[in-house]
Amino acid sequence: MAFLEWDERYSVGITSLDNHHKKIFALANQLYDAALIERKAKEIVFPIIEELIDYTQYHFHEEENLMESANYVELAAHRAEHNKFILKLNQIKEDAHSGKLVSVNIELSKTVFEWLANHT
Repeated sequence: MAFLEWDERYSVGITSLDNHHKKIFALANQLYDAALIERKAKEIVFPIIEELIDYTQYHFHEEENLMESANYVELAAHRAEHNKFILKLNQIKEDAHSGKLVSVNIELSKTVFEWLANHT
């Protein structure tokens, strides 16, 4: 059983964005498995964190482009939330490089879950 389970209540009704969100859930679950369950070393955890950050930035770019083309009136506020989330992910990455892998994994899993639950 995955730590973070995708549920249709997180759906935004746009298949491509829902698929992006599912990928972010999967990356968070990989990180959880690597750092806590499998007790994998940094060489596995760090690439997952990097992929999560890269993929999240890609997702935000795609989402913001869709919002812009739809003239979404809350785009600026939404973009600001995206920027805060990326800053949080980068802070977690810095903490991981400081050797706090277990606490980083818990914080990252919680952060991703809360963001998807509340943001979507």
